[in-house]
Amino acid sequence: MLAEARKATADWTAAQITAEGIRREIHTSPANARMLRDPLLAERARTVGVAR
Repeated sequence: MLAEARKATADWTAAQITAEGIRREIHTSPANARMLRDPLLAERARTVGVAR
């Protein structure tokens, strides 16, 4: 599911990565969407930190 969420949110800004947005995009439960949101945001934060 994380790979699917990564693919679905690849063009999203970090601000757009919300549990609700993920839930709607990949048709999952709110609980699963919340669990997916955190690693996606953490990956974005690491990528931004590396780019600096």
